[in-house]
Amino acid sequence: MPNPSKATSPTSDFTKYFASFQIPGFGMDEFLSSQRKNFDAVSAAGQLAFEGYQAAFRRQIEMATELAGKGTNGVQDLFTGGSPQDKLAQQADVFKASLDKGIANLREILEIIGKSNSDAAEVLTKRFGEGLGELKSAVKI
Repeated sequence: MPNPSKATSPTSDFTKYFASFQIPGFGMDEFLSSQRKNFDAVSAAGQLAFEGYQAAFRRQIEMATELAGKGTNGVQDLFTGGSPQDKLAQQADVFKASLDKGIANLREILEIIGKSNSDAAEVLTKRFGEGLGELKSAVKI
């Protein structure tokens, strides 16, 4: 049974498994190094995405707290006296203000998530380009 205090990373297991293979004209050390870098890049991209979604979630909580703290946002005025035309105009104003705020909040959340996804994709794109160069140098034919 493996000792949990001596846990190994997936990349070290991968390296141990393939280290014994030797293919003529192929630099196994370079290949394994490249694969470690790929794993690290995927891990970093995942962390960036996770942090972005976490930031979006925190912001949504802040938005909900702000909304709760503002009270009725003019809704209670709809229950006071006045003509039906005035009430209809008030309802339209309250609805428009709520809709505008909701759209602004949605845009902000989408920007946070979009930036996070873009940052993660950038890490992977950069690593993909580097990996192709490393693969080319690993093939020694």
